[in-house]
Amino acid sequence: MKRYDSGIMATALIPWDEDFNFMRKTFLRQVEHLNYNGIKHIYLFGTAGEGYGINNSQFSEIVKCFSDSAASLDFEPMVGLIDLSVPRMVEKLEYAYSLGIREFQFSLPSWGPLNDTEVDDFFKSLLGQYPDCRFLNYNLGRTKRFLEPRELFRLAEKYPNFCAVKYTRGLPDDFTKIASSGTELQFFVTEQNFMELSQVTECGLLMSVGNINLQMAHEFVKLCMEGKHDKAKTLLETMLRIRTELKNTIDFNAIDSAYDKLYTKYNIPEFPLRLLPPYQYASDKAFGRFRNAVDSILFENPFD
Repeated sequence: MKRYDSGIMATALIPWDEDFNFMRKTFLRQVEHLNYNGIKHIYLFGTAGEGYGINNSQFSEIVKCFSDSAASLDFEPMVGLIDLSVPRMVEKLEYAYSLGIREFQFSLPSWGPLNDTEVDDFFKSLLGQYPDCRFLNYNLGRTKRFLEPRELFRLAEKYPNFCAVKYTRGLPDDFTKIASSGTELQFFVTEQNFMELSQVTECGLLMSVGNINLQMAHEFVKLCMEGKHDKAKTLLETMLRIRTELKNTIDFNAIDSAYDKLYTKYNIPEFPLRLLPPYQYASDKAFGRFRNAVDSILFENPFD
């Protein structure tokens, strides 16, 4: 049995006003939109959620708002701990813990690639101290040390509270290893990889372009989990067309959140596109082109 549910996991992005103050009401509308449309696993402060850029006061303010919303709605909150410093990761965790949060997302410290001994010491420093929490590893190349499947399986055997992985690489050989391992780790992958991995093992959807239409995302997951991948392929093709328009909208080398905020703004028009400095973000004019392109795609491929 997996240590974490399958299904859909989504990020809550951070809206900033012109002075880079947190926009509480807009944030809550986004969280409510996700939750009212059946999303039960929502997390803060991945790359798209600008977890790399917030200061301590912003972290505290936003986590408190997030925790309060989880208490009034029906979802399990998860807080990201991106940082170069393990002591600061622990400080963030302990603050969220004090608010009742017990699910955390972490990446390896990325100032330099960790060697094998350092990976073990890092897991011990973080996961080893909080056995009553559940942890998800955000495994990505930006950390300079991508954890291979065999390493993840070994660490899961050592730490029962290591429950899930956001897996950002889509190699067929990886999927074969995951499927044949018998691991209790749950793997969350984005739409195209979900189509592939769900054919060989249970997995979860790390929602990306599915944010455009949450009911379409639910139907896509349902069809894949039922083994109806031929039908799911039609929905995937629609989502991939939208993703192509997304890539065409931004003509500069952008960080993840510049793209993801376009998805959010499509459903919540007042959601601002701006990112914390120094990162460049899309213009409202560019968003208008994206919105029109998505409207056209969805008109040609309606989903009820």
